[in-house]
Amino acid sequence: MPSDGYWRFQGLDFIAVKLMLMGTLARGYTVKAEDESVGSEDGCLIVTKRVTSLFWLFQEIQKYGRNCKIIAPNVLKDKFVEELKAAISLYDSRLI
Repeated sequence: MPSDGYWRFQGLDFIAVKLMLMGTLARGYTVKAEDESVGSEDGCLIVTKRVTSLFWLFQEIQKYGRNCKIIAPNVLKDKFVEELKAAISLYDSRLI
């Protein structure tokens, strides 16, 4: 969960996260119980799921690389970008 308690402040135990799945990930995706909705857009799969842990969400997304993108909420997308930049800076600060 974000350190500022973004959704805890709203009295929720989870946050709805919208993901765009592309390529083979979109074609091979199996709907899960935690998925709130699944749709398609421009050949991509749009999945909205309930998330209770940013750590596990980020772990899941990272393993799919360029085939998975957070599209909402923006505050969560921005936090993920910060995490990626911090990881990249460990290897080469010229890349960020």
